[in-house]
Amino acid sequence: PISNGPQNLTSNYREDSLEVRLLDRVGAQELQRRALAGEMPPVERLPFLGNLEASPFVMGWAHLLSGYPKAGKTELVTRLAMGWNQQGVGVLYITEETESVWAARLARLPKSFHNVALVFAMGATQVEIEATIQVGAEQVVIIDTIRLFRIGDENDNSAINKALTPLVALCRAKHQTLVMVHHTR
Repeated sequence: PISNGPQNLTSNYREDSLEVRLLDRVGAQELQRRALAGEMPPVERLPFLGNLEASPFVMGWAHLLSGYPKAGKTELVTRLAMGWNQQGVGVLYITEETESVWAARLARLPKSFHNVALVFAMGATQVEIEATIQVGAEQVVIIDTIRLFRIGDENDNSAINKALTPLVALCRAKHQTLVMVHHTR
């Protein structure tokens, strides 16, 4: 049946844009002058297990945390999310694990996850994951792991770039910090 009302035309297929966009251009000398004059916003860091000075996590940037399977990446990122939450930072945690695994994990941790949203995304499409990020208001987005994007060959830089660049661009446009977790081989 044909409807005259609004329709959901979203698909999992995306074409590369043929639209030409002009990128922002600024002279390095002008940028340096603005930085030295204090006209640029300061770089803000998220604490790393309570340490702000040595933290590699910068607000609004994209980060990749990688390590061998079962090396403790999720445990580390969970504790980082807990610490950031205690600082008043909202966290959207998109996970490939199940609700029951998370219930067991959270049961043994302090009750300080009042501003952390969990999304159980195994089997979700990239479009669905990006839509979930788009409607959220959290300052930090965690993707645990990038295997959720079903990249065919994780050693293929082109495939990685094609899958992750839209995600990085989305979070950057929303001024969100992105933390992606990845298994090394």
